Amino acid sequence: TVRVRSLWRGSANQVFWIALKPAVQSDWAKGAVLMCAGVLIAGLLVLQVLIRLAERACRKEGQHKWTTKRGARLLKSLRSWNWDRVLERAWAASFLFSMV
Repeated sequence: TVRVRSLWRGSANQVFWIALKPAVQSDWAKGAVLMCAGVLIAGLLVLQVLIRLAERACRKEGQHKWTTKRGARLLKSLRSWNWDRVLERAWAASFLFSMV
């Protein structure tokens, strides 16, 4: 398996990542991710809630009431987005894509 955290820490100071970081963290990139993978993100969140409900049915303790730890991290990162700008960029990107 690929350990994302170790890759993240190892590449944090590389020149390529430093140059690419603003583009990857922009609202345009988030809009493109939302446009392409929005259904997958929603599916992942539903799956995390179902897993947590099954854990609760088996009386397994957990940190979060309605989602697993992975789902909580995803929700936390999604909450940090500036949603009006991201949705505007996703709409513009899909409009431009349909025009081409």
